[in-house]
Amino acid sequence: MPSYRYSLLILCIGVVLSSPLRADPFEDFLRQALQRNHGLQAEFQNWQARVNSADASGFLPEPMITYDYYFKPDEPKDGPQSQELMLEQRLPWFGVRGLQKSARQQQAEAGYWQWQARRLELQMQAGDLYADLFYWQQALAISQKNLALLQELEAIARARYRVATTSHPDLIRIQLEVGKATDELLSLEQQKPSLQARIATLLSDRSGAQSVPWPERLPDIPALDSAALDTQIQQHPMLQQQTSLLRNAETAVALADKRYGPEVTLRYGHMFVNESTDPMMKDGDNFPEYVGIAVSAPIWFSQYDALKKAAHSRVLSAQDSQAFLQDQLTAQVHQAEFQLRDSRRKLTLYQDDLIPRAEESLQAQLRAYQTGQTTFLELLDAEKLLLELQLLAVKSQADQWKAYHALLLASGRFYRTDLAGGAP
Repeated sequence: MPSYRYSLLILCIGVVLSSPLRADPFEDFLRQALQRNHGLQAEFQNWQARVNSADASGFLPEPMITYDYYFKPDEPKDGPQSQELMLEQRLPWFGVRGLQKSARQQQAEAGYWQWQARRLELQMQAGDLYADLFYWQQALAISQKNLALLQELEAIARARYRVATTSHPDLIRIQLEVGKATDELLSLEQQKPSLQARIATLLSDRSGAQSVPWPERLPDIPALDSAALDTQIQQHPMLQQQTSLLRNAETAVALADKRYGPEVTLRYGHMFVNESTDPMMKDGDNFPEYVGIAVSAPIWFSQYDALKKAAHSRVLSAQDSQAFLQDQLTAQVHQAEFQLRDSRRKLTLYQDDLIPRAEESLQAQLRAYQTGQTTFLELLDAEKLLLELQLLAVKSQADQWKAYHALLLASGRFYRTDLAGGAP
């Protein structure tokens, strides 16, 4: 093979091996939810509205143009005044416009963190739903196998009853168990439309056109460092939102201080004078112009004091809310860590110890029952115990996945770093 062809082959192999693997089904599901959910889109638009409102703040008040027309003109020295045009511009006290713009920007920043917090909540909702879909899928398969086994046992019991080797109460008992298993399977099958409705709500897809895989397994959960989680809490979107609200409350205090200062209004006027009817008063085209200034008189100090006290109270409220929220998030992280460890311990216990023993016990009971060394009720008890342990193992898997997403929500982490929103 020529050297250039060999190099080309090596390059192609390297490209294939270095290409990223396809995202796991849950990541695809989560991305669809983040892109399509109407509630999240509404939160995004709320943030954009605050950003645009901040961009529209900090300007001078609109100038006022006043036009007066005199039906009965006054005739001073220069001639009868028939019209007057006046321009006014109000000037807030020094620093007011900058503080107003800062307040709007802080509100926009709080809106951004509120959108980020809503993304985290939606991520947890998607995780919970995905776990429920997994549990439903596995419980349905286990229940179908259980029903098939019970139906086989019922056939054996009928055959033994015909030759009088099984009592009538044993046959009735197995028939009751078959009826209960059939009812449980029917309940699971009827649960599917409600799960589909939850999928449609999360994806904002009423038509149901979006295909969502019903998972047969859950993704592996990475190891998490408790110290890193405690550090991550400080960057939680909800805490960042509280920080923005605290700064906004502090800005409100500064604005309340500005109420003690006056506002200034500048005026410019132009009078239109008609030609005088008195020849002695004619002195050419003389249109009077004037400038003026008006200053407000801030005298209601008790009102300004009350507004400032209210602003201080909002600062204290924001500080306490931030401290309380941090305590809550810390407690939620520790609770989610416990639930994650506990569900992982239970899953290991069921899969590695109890279920293998229950399967061994059921096989032994089947062999003993065929040789008449055990009763039919003991066989049913062994089968029911295995079913219960299998369902508990599946539930532990689902609980572990839910606890992981509760931990992500409490610590403010995303399932993938690229799933976070853009910069504020």
